[in-house]
Amino acid sequence: MIIGAIVNIGLNIILIPIWGIVGAAASTMFGNIVALIYSRFAANKYFMVHYDYQRIIRLVGISIATIGGSMIIDRSFPVWDPRIALYKVVLIVVSVAFLSASKAIRYDEIKRIVSSIVSGGLKKVASA
Repeated sequence: MIIGAIVNIGLNIILIPIWGIVGAAASTMFGNIVALIYSRFAANKYFMVHYDYQRIIRLVGISIATIGGSMIIDRSFPVWDPRIALYKVVLIVVSVAFLSASKAIRYDEIKRIVSSIVSGGLKKVASA
């Protein structure tokens, strides 16, 4: 975990002056990825877990493309515009379609995610 913190601090020093808060978010993400990878190899000495690396790579690639697309949409408009919401909804739908088509996520997983979002939203409304 210390190695992830070192990467985070180092990237913060480099990226915050260039990208501001986006640089801070990116450095935190990369620090966490380094910590995750280190933890995976350290834990593998004690627990053998077989991962589907191709599926993980597809999932991460589509996620990065979605985040990049969102950043492009945000930077394309100088002020907030209703089209931003429309473009982001389209981006989410296309991303989920790519996740499903590339078999990075299965249909039953999508159903479970949607049902947990819906039920979580209903619980919040019912308790209010």
